[in-house]
Amino acid sequence: MNVRRARLEDAQSIGQLFRAHIERWQRMLADGSVEDVPYEKLTLYEQWQHGGAWMNTYTATLWLSHLLRGAGIARVLEDHEGQIIGYWEGFVNEEAAPFGKHIHIAHLLTLAGYAETRDALMHDILREGAAVGRVSVNSAAYDEDRNVFYHRYGFETVSSVRRHTVPTQVGQGFYRTTEHPNPDAEQIRHMHMLLGRIGSSRQQWETVWPGVWDAVMEIAAEPVHRLRCSASGQEALLAFRQDLFNSRTAEILCWSNKPFTSTLLIALRDWAHRANYRSLIIWGDEAVTKLLGSDADIAPQKITTLAREV
Repeated sequence: MNVRRARLEDAQSIGQLFRAHIERWQRMLADGSVEDVPYEKLTLYEQWQHGGAWMNTYTATLWLSHLLRGAGIARVLEDHEGQIIGYWEGFVNEEAAPFGKHIHIAHLLTLAGYAETRDALMHDILREGAAVGRVSVNSAAYDEDRNVFYHRYGFETVSSVRRHTVPTQVGQGFYRTTEHPNPDAEQIRHMHMLLGRIGSSRQQWETVWPGVWDAVMEIAAEPVHRLRCSASGQEALLAFRQDLFNSRTAEILCWSNKPFTSTLLIALRDWAHRANYRSLIIWGDEAVTKLLGSDADIAPQKITTLAREV
């Protein structure tokens, strides 16, 4: 087996790895119900809704091009016949403590029926991570197989976040927001990612900030508000991303040089209310949970960040 840097012509084969893990292809009907549909009968956008960029060769090519131009790391694993049987995708991050500088594993995927492919990919990840000093990955608490695999390689828990839903509301705080389309990831270097850290800071930034999907009409039409906010001296970069299935709900991503504060929370809820959202999805740690208080509806799912030194 051979691990090498992905090439643009690999987009279709990598996408097939991802699509092989989708058990059912479905379409949502006007009445809110869903029906099973063959993959080929779905529109590009309907395919996208099953898992993002890798669900269609066109969007996969756009995303892989973005990674290869410096946004991230894309590596494929080939068997002795040159067939792609594994893939890993990562992002180099320089965050505030406790994360520091590290490579974050966004995807580690293998073709079913090939033994030891995950180990081959992990060995390549650790070789790559040796130049940085640390490797991290996110894992859902319920995913026992995934957790056992990473613990076997010495990964330990660094932090965890939970999903909160809070109502928006008009607030009494003083703040100012401006549109902020600048996609340069250098802006978030050494910042805290306060909200939305279900991937790494750089991974989430590259997913939501650059105009990767401007060429795909349906995806580009999804409302995403990219803002710079100043709230009583705290500067923050914010992305409000409208929920796919509820136009009155938005997920919030937030980066700042300072910890999360009640003043910033007031600003977020007020801005969202004035933008006609009625609820916010907030992924945050225990400190965020305490600030949200009894207003928050906390979902049972928990996403943990695991890391190891290299």
